[in-house]
Amino acid sequence: DPESKAGLHGGQAEYVRVPQAEGSLYPLPLTLSLEEGLLLADIAATAAFCAVNAGLCGNSSGNTVSNLQHLIETDLLKVRRSEGQIPVDSKVYVIVGCGPVGLLTLAMARAILYLQGYVSITIFAVDTVDARLSFAENWGATPLKLDLSSSKSSSGSRGCLTQANINDIILAKSKELNRSGEGADAVMECVGSSSALSLAYDVVAPGGTLSSVGVHSGQFPFTPSQAYDKNITYRSGRCPARSLMKSTEFLLQYAKDSLNINMADVITHKFPLAEAKQAYEVFDKKQDGCLKAVLYPKTV
Repeated sequence: DPESKAGLHGGQAEYVRVPQAEGSLYPLPLTLSLEEGLLLADIAATAAFCAVNAGLCGNSSGNTVSNLQHLIETDLLKVRRSEGQIPVDSKVYVIVGCGPVGLLTLAMARAILYLQGYVSITIFAVDTVDARLSFAENWGATPLKLDLSSSKSSSGSRGCLTQANINDIILAKSKELNRSGEGADAVMECVGSSSALSLAYDVVAPGGTLSSVGVHSGQFPFTPSQAYDKNITYRSGRCPARSLMKSTEFLLQYAKDSLNINMADVITHKFPLAEAKQAYEVFDKKQDGCLKAVLYPKTV
């Protein structure tokens, strides 16, 4: 609160005083770059949180942090390969929103599933921006471009789809992989708008899981009774970033080594701290294909 001068004021400065640093700071490993360290403390941890809340660790209940850490320590991929078992994943996953958080959620989802031996998975990525969808496609997702105007015209390099079209595509794929399929088994919503959460709710299958890390302030698009009737699991909340950093550090490196996904590639633009205003404008207006902008103080 700028008026009362209460609370934390962010870290976009040359130097930052960190309250209770002994319990909040995390030593940056030599194996990670400064850019990866920046992601580790923020959206990479959020992305891992979203993927785990979607039930991708194979345990739909319990503590998020312990579930993920247990999966990493178990190393199911190594165990299953030693036993000659490569499991087939017949589930359908959906990422709603391919901004920086959504793209890292895609990368985390793939890494977490690959850890369990799921080499080939079906994961759709929904967004309105061609550049973001191209990024998602390069990272292994099937891109679906949403037309917010609901027109049938095409825009850019991809044909636009209505929400109903997207629902039909996901439903058809779920039935192809599983005869009883009725939609996506897990949906990860990374936007924070009522329309995005509405789409996520529409495409999730009855009995499926909807994980939301978007910060919502508008009207909630479905009621408790609707969620009850569809029998979905809905998880949302603020990411416990500090407690997830050890696991997130591992997944950042694991995605590079095993899937050739460098999550720091979402950083498309770099600015000196003195040009912060311009950086925010470039990001906000998506100029020059900006996906994520980073500010660098003079001391770096």
